[in-house]
Amino acid sequence: MGALTQRVDANGVDILLDGTSVARYVLHPTMPGDESPRPFLSALRTPSGVRVSDAAPPDHPWHRDLSLALPYVGPANLWGGRTWDATRREYLDLGNNGAMLHESLEPAAGTDGIGFTEHLRWVDARGGELARERRELRFSTQTSGWRVEWSSHVTVSRSLAFGSPATHGREGAGYGGIFLRAAPSFRDGTITTSETSTVDDGALIGTSAEWMSVRAWDASATVALAVPSAAPWFVRTREYPGLGPAPFFHDERALHAGETLHLHCRVLVADGALTRGTLERDLLRR
Repeated sequence: MGALTQRVDANGVDILLDGTSVARYVLHPTMPGDESPRPFLSALRTPSGVRVSDAAPPDHPWHRDLSLALPYVGPANLWGGRTWDATRREYLDLGNNGAMLHESLEPAAGTDGIGFTEHLRWVDARGGELARERRELRFSTQTSGWRVEWSSHVTVSRSLAFGSPATHGREGAGYGGIFLRAAPSFRDGTITTSETSTVDDGALIGTSAEWMSVRAWDASATVALAVPSAAPWFVRTREYPGLGPAPFFHDERALHAGETLHLHCRVLVADGALTRGTLERDLLRR
């Protein structure tokens, strides 16, 4: 595998493999307010150039490649789109879409790879502060491809409950967390965990795993995500392709002012179809 470098400008950070872009981190996204604007890692590509992520797809225009997005941060929607209303049991425009705002960026420290630390301010629809976040992204090459390690440390400014539509009564809709909207080629792809491989996304949604991968239907690429310890997952491949660890799938988590929420995920981007052994080696090794 070649060498990773990064190039920083006023609007973002390009991640380059042997001089060719494999991702770009967007600091100041152009997004409508009802899509809950937030910085995100865009245009993820394999070493050979296969696109593995998607942004603003027609079915869910607020999905943005790889991003941290949460549908319930107290009363605020930081996921995008409408909010599930538990009383009326439907999605409604409640005017509660907040935003994650970039404040500063600094180089990575204490790592063999490349990356950066970003500081963000989370606000509700009226601009009131919800939380402060320190976000660290670290990039490295692996035998099968390249990997990004995403760590978010979110300190709440007031007491807040983190949840999902599932915790508000919509069965199966436990989304929210570090989420990858995969490229169209991953629709109907094969999902793999340490325990199983299947094309049936319904068999795995909400189940607990340490890692999960999806292979493109034409076996052109594989993308895999891992968390430090087994956690619930949200995954779709039939309706649309997307996956991510979903820490609030089954239960809300309440934090008091000054408490910190930690979210961590590794994402591996590779060409072709990978064996379970290769996935575990390149996802889990430090």
